[in-house]
Amino acid sequence: MTVPSKDTAGSTDSAPAALSIRGLTKTFGATHALREVDLDLRQGEILALVGQNGSGKSTLIKILAGYHEPDAGRIWRQGQELALPLTSKDVSANGLVFLHQEAPVASGATALENLLVGRYPGRALRRIRWRKERTRARQMLTDIGISINLDAPAGQLPQAERALLGFASAWQELQVPGGVLVLDEPTACLAPAAAQRMFEAVRRAAHRGASVIFVSHRLDEVLNVSDRIAVLREGALIGVLDTPETDEPSLVTQMLGRPVDEFYPSAPTHVGDMGLAVSALSGAIVKDLSLQVRHGEIVGVTGLVGGGHDEVPYLIFGALPARAGKVTVAGKQVRQNPREMRRAGVALLPADRPGASGAMHATLTENVTLPTVGKFFRRGWLRSRQEEISVRSLLGRYDVRPPSPRAPLGALSGGNQQKVLLAKWLQMMPSVLMLHEPTHGVDIGSRSQIFTFIKQSALTGAAVVIASSEYEDLANLCDRVIILSRGRHVGDLAGAQLTEDRIVERCLRGA
Repeated sequence: MTVPSKDTAGSTDSAPAALSIRGLTKTFGATHALREVDLDLRQGEILALVGQNGSGKSTLIKILAGYHEPDAGRIWRQGQELALPLTSKDVSANGLVFLHQEAPVASGATALENLLVGRYPGRALRRIRWRKERTRARQMLTDIGISINLDAPAGQLPQAERALLGFASAWQELQVPGGVLVLDEPTACLAPAAAQRMFEAVRRAAHRGASVIFVSHRLDEVLNVSDRIAVLREGALIGVLDTPETDEPSLVTQMLGRPVDEFYPSAPTHVGDMGLAVSALSGAIVKDLSLQVRHGEIVGVTGLVGGGHDEVPYLIFGALPARAGKVTVAGKQVRQNPREMRRAGVALLPADRPGASGAMHATLTENVTLPTVGKFFRRGWLRSRQEEISVRSLLGRYDVRPPSPRAPLGALSGGNQQKVLLAKWLQMMPSVLMLHEPTHGVDIGSRSQIFTFIKQSALTGAAVVIASSEYEDLANLCDRVIILSRGRHVGDLAGAQLTEDRIVERCLRGA
């Protein structure tokens, strides 16, 4: 069956849309994940898909991938209706290719061997012509503007190059021109410079005829790379915006349903006595850093990639070995190791949620009570009911959705995972709170809440340190921002000078 007319299917006068969706609906119990969504992806365009966690983005992507069966709705691919639910064979046959946040790579295999997965000779005893395959792979990488050491084990590649390797693997599967590439948070864990390399490859893919759906929480990326932006809110399509005619404040308002000026908390700062003092701190990159943070103050630490700002909280906490330096908390010198820092009231929330911050297979209760579980024991027995009641109350206070103490942490969205992990440490009323990239991989609504929780922690007396490459967030949340370049402190910004543009300028000048 062919696609309906332009008025109902969004096709152009010359060709049908690469992908057309009509009336797509999906419920999970009483939850409406998608509400009669109509959407078109034009040939050769980059269409961004944005919305808070729970807005329906993931459900829509999973229906396209054949993971979920819709309750209602129809889908056309280049004018031909597809039978629903889609199977993996349907997905492949119709040129739908998906790249998710964590690109799947075989760490022990070389980059070239990863690119050959699914393309190895099918007949027994047939030899692989390695020279020919290496030449072909290099040409393919050149075509999409990617440079990777093909002979390096994938597990030893920098994170940015592993992400680009995943993109290159997905590119091979595309039927170009005409293929549809779905990028689901591909840059969530990448620094801005690395993400820019990904965008250049995405633009080349679209220029060569691919149609791209790009899902991201980073609105600057969305505005940078997309042609149009589809906004979902509570399962419904709010609208489709032309990117050149859209700015970030109006986009945030569309996503949240409230004005952008409510995004960052505006509570006044009340600065007290010295909370954290660091002198002559040195690590693998950081050299002779001294800084002071008072109770109630929020201080940002930033710089360009490789400048050392991301080392600072780990050196202070003792999670990375310091070569030199002294740390004082509330006027008392503290040994730089995690146990002593926790005893002194210092909390650290790392950027790597699954690897260093949370236990994804453990329940929310187990994650939240990890630092406080001792108070739920009596005579050697764990009072699990009291523990669960306490955790349920905490999940409600931090608006974790769903507030299910027995759910595994890994089952939650990135934003809700981060709220759980913040709750774990904030319940202890830390004297010093240190955070590394607290909003990476977090949706716009959860980001706003996380900013509020951080501000509230400062208002109750914590000295807060945020190491981040999110310059806009630092400019709007911090009282001061410290700039590092090549490991050295090269500048401070505060007051009227503390703007996103000035942060960028000082970072570039420092380099």
